[in-house]
Amino acid sequence: MSDSDEVIASAQNAALKRVRAALRGKEPGAVVLEGRRLVEDALAAGLELEVVLVEERVAAQAPAGARLVKDGLLEGLGGVKTSPGIVALASAPPARSRTARAAPPTAAEASHPAPPRAPRRRPRTAAGA
Repeated sequence: MSDSDEVIASAQNAALKRVRAALRGKEPGAVVLEGRRLVEDALAAGLELEVVLVEERVAAQAPAGARLVKDGLLEGLGGVKTSPGIVALASAPPARSRTARAAPPTAAEASHPAPPRAPRRRPRTAAGA
């Protein structure tokens, strides 16, 4: 858990307010991640998480630095019907340019290339017949 081991018990908490604002598009450049898998993937990708809120019922799944929240405070916060019990606020990663090169193929992709595509035929028209 974080330096502040106090459990957040109020919906008026500043961290909860920031997450709600980000969900409404009021926090430019902020992205809200819902669920353990998204949070873990973001951490694995090296994304810096500004806030991680975890309900007490799933505290065992909390990453380092997470803040505990009273059960039920995350209900209805995001876009899922039933809260997964963990949300995080991160800065959006910089957009990739359109000219950025695609990643080289993985070993599996290189050893099993996609089948060639058939050439497209032009449909016949009355004028071209």
